[in-house]
Amino acid sequence: MLRLKSLVLEDSFTLKAIFAFVLISVILMVLLFPKGRIERIILESEEVNPHLTKRYILALLNIDPPYDLKFALLKRYALLSNREEIERIKNILDNETQFLYTKYYFLKRKYFEGNKHLKKEIKKTLTEFVKLETDKNMLAEIFEESVNMNLPQIAFNVAKKLAEETKEDLWKERAFIYAVYSGKTREARKLSYAFKPSNKNTWLLLYAFEKERGKYKRAHQLLRKYISLYPEEKNKLLEELMATSFIVGNHEEGGKILNHILKGRNHAKRKRVISKALMKIKASGNTKALKEFIRACLPFVPSDSALIKEIVKSALETGDPVFASDVSQILSEKIK
Repeated sequence: MLRLKSLVLEDSFTLKAIFAFVLISVILMVLLFPKGRIERIILESEEVNPHLTKRYILALLNIDPPYDLKFALLKRYALLSNREEIERIKNILDNETQFLYTKYYFLKRKYFEGNKHLKKEIKKTLTEFVKLETDKNMLAEIFEESVNMNLPQIAFNVAKKLAEETKEDLWKERAFIYAVYSGKTREARKLSYAFKPSNKNTWLLLYAFEKERGKYKRAHQLLRKYISLYPEEKNKLLEELMATSFIVGNHEEGGKILNHILKGRNHAKRKRVISKALMKIKASGNTKALKEFIRACLPFVPSDSALIKEIVKSALETGDPVFASDVSQILSEKIK
């Protein structure tokens, strides 16, 4: 009987035929289901049965898939499950951050379904995640999420953590930006010298930040550097550069810029420029700068009673009555 079976096998299938069959089968399997294809179908398709999908994801999580695939599976699970199901996966995850990650995407889904009251819970979940997570790629992902969700406090926490760990200018810059946006003036001040801005927006934000806290010399330096890097922006910022020039004591530069801006301009243009500059210089509290600016602008003041009153009032605010009297006398001739 055994001999008969072997004869049948030998007659029916040669070793070459068996090898060819196996090879063709393997090729077909690779073509039909290349590595990761089932996972991609599960993660990307909206038509796959959600109950089967969740069971398959749980099975994959139990066999410890690669790190990046695990988080992709967790994100997909969060988009399919309810709160009770999310809570039940705690016991199969490696650590608390994986649970928090899943919970965040679940809360995000519910938030955009109309549950706006979940914003507070989202903040709390992401705050805990950032404290515990150490993987740089995962932190970078949550940074983008916090930006998209308009959570500047979370974005700052992530950027600061990555700046400390990587020492990269990119994350120092982002930490500064979101320190400003979230009102963390002390942190922003520490970071303001730690990086070189990488784009126009950050240069201007850094300039505005230094100006706002009264650091006019550095603000003026930043503005000059910005204009040297982006000369196409110069004309837009000449008025700002002129005002800060007077404030930092560079009256000659300020006067030249003022002359360039106002020479040959109509009355409306002159009135607008002078009025705005008065406001900026007075905000600095620098009375010397205010006096120098008023002296420089007198030849350009149009015959406009409202502007003349504003200039005379500003001259009186310098605390120098003689100066204010001289200004009034000069300007009174323009009203005649």
